Amino acid sequence: MAEFFKKWSQGIKQITPLQQSRMTYHNTWIMIVGIVCGIVATIFAFKQLWWLLIILVAALFNTIVVQLGNYQKYSILKTIEENTGGNLNELA
Repeated sequence: MAEFFKKWSQGIKQITPLQQSRMTYHNTWIMIVGIVCGIVATIFAFKQLWWLLIILVAALFNTIVVQLGNYQKYSILKTIEENTGGNLNELA
């Protein structure tokens, strides 16, 4: 078990900023889909859940703004890595 955690921690240390950014960007889409599904479901019970619809619409707006920032970060890191031809961890 200790060997597993040792190898796991070594693998975590080798993750590049581009890989982190890519995963954040892709996983935020899952959140957006979930929020949209919640909005659609809430619309069917609008009389009882109108307050939840307000929260979900605000969450959708916030998550879309976050996703825009994630995309910009991912795009910049991808460009830097392509131009340097290597691992961003080596530049630090």
